Amino acid sequence: MPGVAERRAQQGRRWLDCIDNRSHLDYSSSMFVCICNAVSDREIRNLARRGVETLEELRLLTGCSDCCGQCAPEAESILLATRAAVAAERGAQQPVGLPRPVQHSF
Repeated sequence: MPGVAERRAQQGRRWLDCIDNRSHLDYSSSMFVCICNAVSDREIRNLARRGVETLEELRLLTGCSDCCGQCAPEAESILLATRAAVAAERGAQQPVGLPRPVQHSF
């Protein structure tokens, strides 16, 4: 019959087996790029796929980077990378279906 220490070690191993350490590989979740206006990387990618090409267009549609501006480099990087991927997928065809700008009242 196992002692107390051995039983606890077995329980610990069972508990560790339940931990999912692969959560960082789940790209279906999103992160906030612009905290000020709650704009996620997923939203930026979706807009890029729908035809948004510049940070200024993104700013008009979402408010991304119109407050403190700290998110501008990351937002633009995501936008350009997604646009490049879309262009490669479509054979450099122009995407259609630009969304309408959101009117902000400040």
